[in-house]
Amino acid sequence: MGWAERSRLLAQFGFFFAQNPFLNNFVTGEIHQGASKRLCTPGLNCYSCPAAVFSCPIGAAQIFFGGARHNISFYVTGFLLTVGVLFGRFICGFVCPMGLLQDLLYRIRSPKLKLRLRFLRYIKYFVLLLFVIVLPMVVVNEFTGSGLPWFCAYICPSGTIFGAIPLLGANPFLRGMIGAQFFIKAGIAAVVVISSVFVLRVFCRVLCPLGAIYGLLNKVAIVHMRCDKAKCIRCGKCSDACHSLLSPATQPNAVECFRCGKCVSACGQKALAVRAAPHLNGGNYMQITHIGHSGFLVETQGINLIFDYYTDKAGIITPKVFKGKKTYVFVSHTHGDHYNKAVFEWAKHWDVAYVLDADCDTPDIKNIFKLNEGDSLDLPGQIVSVRAFGSTDEGLSFLVRIPETTLFHAGDLNSWYWEDEKTPEELEASEGEYLRIIKQLPVGEIDIAFVPEDPRLGKHAGRAIMHFKDIVKPGRIIPMHFPGNDGVRC
Repeated sequence: MGWAERSRLLAQFGFFFAQNPFLNNFVTGEIHQGASKRLCTPGLNCYSCPAAVFSCPIGAAQIFFGGARHNISFYVTGFLLTVGVLFGRFICGFVCPMGLLQDLLYRIRSPKLKLRLRFLRYIKYFVLLLFVIVLPMVVVNEFTGSGLPWFCAYICPSGTIFGAIPLLGANPFLRGMIGAQFFIKAGIAAVVVISSVFVLRVFCRVLCPLGAIYGLLNKVAIVHMRCDKAKCIRCGKCSDACHSLLSPATQPNAVECFRCGKCVSACGQKALAVRAAPHLNGGNYMQITHIGHSGFLVETQGINLIFDYYTDKAGIITPKVFKGKKTYVFVSHTHGDHYNKAVFEWAKHWDVAYVLDADCDTPDIKNIFKLNEGDSLDLPGQIVSVRAFGSTDEGLSFLVRIPETTLFHAGDLNSWYWEDEKTPEELEASEGEYLRIIKQLPVGEIDIAFVPEDPRLGKHAGRAIMHFKDIVKPGRIIPMHFPGNDGVRC
């Protein structure tokens, strides 16, 4: 067990006892009913658990949906959304008692099954919609107008294991009232318990409506998983360690990730970590400005990247840009609309390094790195790593990895589909070369791609972007290689 998993297990026990401090109630069979029960706990911790100090948010939501007025509790809804936006499924991994139980069951020595649960994982959304919201509102008592908490009454294994069974054990009177409803819930709980020995977190991934809510907020949660792409070597160890068959390096905040920590322990490069979100701590601040044509300024918290600078009509590159930051200047090739030797003047005043196509003529100064197609480079300090790819015109295209973000600047790598100037065979060969190069790029890993959309190509101007989107699947594409929009922030 890695340090991340050990730390998480200790945290789980801590949160369990914090949410269930009245342990003596397991013996007496009493339910704590103090004022604290007006408050919700973030995890699936049943109100009827004898030791519970708070209420379950899913149970509380059903009470309001099923009430005679069938209204929405702004407190419960606001609580769930606030917790989800702050923590996402971090709650599932660290706070929820039902999660702790499943993790302990999974530690029992037995054959382990890694299952993707492709279709079964959608059941929890059905459960959330039907059993938590719709049925309590629609199926109501004709006299009171109120509905049942259907999820709690017929499904919830947490309520059965931590609530019903301890209460039945301590109260002979309740044992005499056992009926079919209990056996339905007990059967579901038994299936969850037994399957949890062999498959990691079955309930969380298949049935839990609370996990469905937090999972949908995983990508925007303040506390979330990060993959430092400058450190990641794409070895696949994190994917091998994930018993949910996710790819933490490419999708660290997947809906089904409940922060078990196995991928963090498996990563020898320490590229994965659970931290506060970038927009709060500034670690991933980024501003992109179009300088002109194919030129861009990418500003982050600690470094700047400047791509294919040749003119600056909008006055973007000022001394303020360089102050207190390391700046890396990229030149894809020697064309006059991509390369201006004035960039070397910047090194006389500020901390600047240059990454250029090997054919570029350069002065004899420090921090100049020339690349050929296929070359890789880790720049000083290991903050920036670069890999040079080919082009369908002159020079190179660049894949650049910085902490938290991967960028691609295509240079003149484009589908030059000059329909009026080339034969069909030449067009096919030209586009085939473009496709050959972009198929070498890592699929789904590029966050921001700068790709040509040359208006001279007419109706085929967006052809390269279309292919790039379908094949490389970047997070965002910013078009370039056209006049205008100088100084526009992207």
